[in-house]
Amino acid sequence: MCRFLIERRASIDTMRADGMKALHCAVLREATFAPRAGEGSVIALVAEMRADPQVRSRSGLTALALVLNPGLQAPRRMVALRTVIDIKADLDAATNPDGSRPLHTTVNHNMQGEAAVLLERRADPNVSRQDACTPLHLAVFKGSLPMVELLLRARADPSLPTRNNLSALELARQHGFDAILRRLQQ
Repeated sequence: MCRFLIERRASIDTMRADGMKALHCAVLREATFAPRAGEGSVIALVAEMRADPQVRSRSGLTALALVLNPGLQAPRRMVALRTVIDIKADLDAATNPDGSRPLHTTVNHNMQGEAAVLLERRADPNVSRQDACTPLHLAVFKGSLPMVELLLRARADPSLPTRNNLSALELARQHGFDAILRRLQQ
């Protein structure tokens, strides 16, 4: 079907009634269903038509934000995530009004595999939201030692302060997360 639309020069910029564009639909399709026999990546096909990887839906979602939506039942989320990254999605672009980035989303929803993919593909582990909270601050606040470990291996800086002037070390101390505090002090 995508090939048919491409051959007939269908517009990829047309917004559907639900507020999504072709790239958003491709992400949902690829994250949810395996390709049919002989069919390649729907996301890649739409990208061939010069779809902007930063295009936003009416509700403000980019393709990357959509694939990382924790409410999405997506058995093939990792495949879609890698493909969205391959088409040059901005890994550090704000995805929410509070300035959260994709890495914040993965940490907030304990999506460790997705966070690892973002970090492998060079997402900035020190990127901050509007409140200067980094993914490491969020991982500490959530008490997630595995996520803290992952971020530290990617060179997250535990000394960066939030807008309230709290470092990840101070957050761990305040919340009594001794194992995380010890790891941050190494």
